[in-house]
Amino acid sequence: FIPAIGWSNNKVPVMLPNGWSVMPAGVTPVNLGTMPIRMLNDPSGRWIITQQARGIERAGGDYYIVVLDAKDGQLAHRIPVPGVYNGMAFSGKGQILFVSGGPAGTVYRFAFDPSSGALSKEANVDMKPFSQGGQFGRPGHGPPAAWVGGVAVSEDGNTIYAAAMSDNAVLARDARLGVSKWTTTVSRFPYEIVRDPKHGKLFVTSWTTSVVDVLLESTGRRLATIHVASHPNAAVLSRDAGTLYVACSYANQVAVIDTENNRVRRLIDVGLYPGSPVGSTPVGLALTNDDRYLFVASADNNAVMMVDTSTGEVVGAVPTGWYPTTVALSADDRRLFIISGMGSGVWAADFAIPARPFDPKNTTPEKKQAFYSVYDGQQDALLQVLPFPAQTMAANGLAAVRKNSPYRPDSARRPAKLPPIKHVVYIIRENKTYDSVMGDNPRGNGDPTLTLFGKKITPNA
Repeated sequence: FIPAIGWSNNKVPVMLPNGWSVMPAGVTPVNLGTMPIRMLNDPSGRWIITQQARGIERAGGDYYIVVLDAKDGQLAHRIPVPGVYNGMAFSGKGQILFVSGGPAGTVYRFAFDPSSGALSKEANVDMKPFSQGGQFGRPGHGPPAAWVGGVAVSEDGNTIYAAAMSDNAVLARDARLGVSKWTTTVSRFPYEIVRDPKHGKLFVTSWTTSVVDVLLESTGRRLATIHVASHPNAAVLSRDAGTLYVACSYANQVAVIDTENNRVRRLIDVGLYPGSPVGSTPVGLALTNDDRYLFVASADNNAVMMVDTSTGEVVGAVPTGWYPTTVALSADDRRLFIISGMGSGVWAADFAIPARPFDPKNTTPEKKQAFYSVYDGQQDALLQVLPFPAQTMAANGLAAVRKNSPYRPDSARRPAKLPPIKHVVYIIRENKTYDSVMGDNPRGNGDPTLTLFGKKITPNA
């Protein structure tokens, strides 16, 4: 690890449009597009699986499943898919990989070669017949396919469990034929599914609520609903299957669940400081083989927090790029892998956004070129590959993360002198700041170096 005075491949921090700074260390030059949200170790320990999202060609691009070498994070293989989301699971000895298709309404099935890291397509496990439109239906356009989130696989590899986020349901399907085995309604927006082999349970996080549902794996019967904290998402099971850790992104907390009794043992505060206001956004988890340390990707802290599970205290951190979405450990715990979905900064848009209106019947190949996010191609995800942090370096990392933030614990309590402002106009534009759109307008107090959308793109803003 690089000491706090130089926690980066750069010598100076990179200033983000939101006022925070990032100084990521161990950056590995791999093109991952925009906003990958999950990593998975293969059972052999030789490979890391992740997604490559839109934005890889500046004006849209495709989706890929990506295989990285666990020694150094270098690209080993990638295969295109129509869509992708957070769910990934290996079956058996790691020779079959299942990946959720998100809006494609399916679970992809791949043959995986552990000796080379190569993937080859097999028949998909289709989820479309179930969907009734759910949360993502558009009036007048008919129901879409099921939006598939988290996935898990039975011990024998014959059953795939999938979170149908659009329908508030968990589907159990034959892993090869796609035949339905059972369907269970769960709490809103099921996101992650974690299989507990010791107790024969499935734990299902509910993204837009504050609960985790517990299902009987064999029949899908709901056994319990556990109240945790707001926005439970990623989850990881301890090696003895006795404890489940659940990231709760709207509460700066990780819930620690007793899997035998279906009860919360404690809530771990993973905020920037103890008791910090909500806003850390924990979204990714990784656990050491001995269950001693939990690594938490805190997206809005631009950090991975290191938690001692015996005490529930944050003992260190790793400075990351902008908005870390997922974290993983190598099979021997010697290396830490971190992906920051928004990279290490943003550059100005150099393309015009197509003005054609949305047409749901448009299925032509150029559709993907016509409708893309304004951030595609402006933010490339960043991969860090680092050695496991010693305690001193982890403590230095926590100090560096706090230094990169404009927030201080006493700032909220310190009375501020009111500026000479008479009127406030509050304009809400998602994921934008004043400077990102108006920073180059000389009439305002902006910073043109932070402008993403100049006059060529937004002449009237």
